Amino acid sequence: MGAGLTGLTTAFRLASHGCQVSIVDQGQDQPSLASTSPDSHNIHSETRPPLHPSPLVIHGFQHATWALMRELQTDALLMASPPVPLEFLSGRAHHPTPFNPGWAPPPLHTLIGLLRFQGIPFAERWTLVKRLEQYWEGDLELPQDLESQSANAWLSTLGQSKHTINTIWDALCQFFLGSDTHHTSAHYFKAFLAHYFLSTRQDHRTLIPSFNENTLLFAPLRNALISHDVSMHNHSPISYFHYDAAGLSGVILNDGTRLTADYYISALPRHTLIACLSDRLLTKYAYFSNLTKLHEQSLLVIHIEIPTLCPKPRLWLLANTFNWMTVRPVRQTPEHTSHSTLLSCVKTSELSLAEITDQDILAEVSNLLPASITPHLHQSESIRMARTMRTYVTCHPDTAVFRPIQKSPLSNLFVAGPWTDTGSPASHESSILSATLCTQAVLDSIACR
Repeated sequence: MGAGLTGLTTAFRLASHGCQVSIVDQGQDQPSLASTSPDSHNIHSETRPPLHPSPLVIHGFQHATWALMRELQTDALLMASPPVPLEFLSGRAHHPTPFNPGWAPPPLHTLIGLLRFQGIPFAERWTLVKRLEQYWEGDLELPQDLESQSANAWLSTLGQSKHTINTIWDALCQFFLGSDTHHTSAHYFKAFLAHYFLSTRQDHRTLIPSFNENTLLFAPLRNALISHDVSMHNHSPISYFHYDAAGLSGVILNDGTRLTADYYISALPRHTLIACLSDRLLTKYAYFSNLTKLHEQSLLVIHIEIPTLCPKPRLWLLANTFNWMTVRPVRQTPEHTSHSTLLSCVKTSELSLAEITDQDILAEVSNLLPASITPHLHQSESIRMARTMRTYVTCHPDTAVFRPIQKSPLSNLFVAGPWTDTGSPASHESSILSATLCTQAVLDSIACR
């Protein structure tokens, strides 16, 4: 149930093991774009490719994502994508501060890069390097309560000032985990810092592909499922789950259709899954009631295509306004030959799509971009804008315990999704990890029958 990245990957894995799989496509797993009004900065043309709902950023340490792309033979499409450094913007984009690791074995490459990084005062850099060395040598142990304390509190113990936390560490935390250091578990933040900065140079890479998720993941997965004779049912939305003493006995759709199977896998969004559960299930099993205790955050993504060509992709982490921004050339196609640049601006927001105007967006972006790009933001006849809102589960302190494992208390119901217990925050990497874990749980259950 569900044809997002998690559902398609789970179906692909199970079909590869010889299982007969059917997918119920809810049509709700991928957010749709909300374009700006036609009398504003929005020009549509049948020959121009659509703007993708979210900027795709792939890190070297996301091993599950790379493994799936190798299986789908799309990893070669990334070979031409040059790694991009993290660039911090505490002011205007005229003066970004990049973090460049040194050419040395890990973790020395990061320690050298940290000592040279100008975004943090030297005294704080030196204190942090000494503390990292103590952790590395075993002279100092990490606190036992990192899961229950905020990243902000932990960083304060590492000699980081409030200003540095607000301008550098908050930007990193927003980019990797989707919330600031005050609202993020120190455990998750520490884990991501280690994955990115203290591992191999290959894991330290960050790529902004010219291709979107559909080309790299969704379309190849659907093609693979067709070759495995996986059936796709585009039914009306699922209304509720029917269960008895033996487990789940069927799913009921809004149009009254009842679907049955030997095993059921929910790859639905968390809120959709909760709506399908009866009150009795929610009260009887802590597994299901814990789903209501996870925190969600809205992410506003705004794309702006402007008629000027940037020479290479850029990734900017911001201390205010937007949380982070990607800048990349629009990939050329036979139908789309104009030279343009796509800006993808991301911010956590409680506003709805209708509450932020084009003028507000352009004003914020104008204050960040270099002078060479800013004039193009006011050429309304050439600007294309689109926006979307995503919802994801955050990494607040003390919430990891509420993320469910893939095997539910019902003997034949399994749960998959980026918000399940994968050890990784909600992302495409967590979606794929969850699909792999769910597949193994189903296969183990089949083997025990």
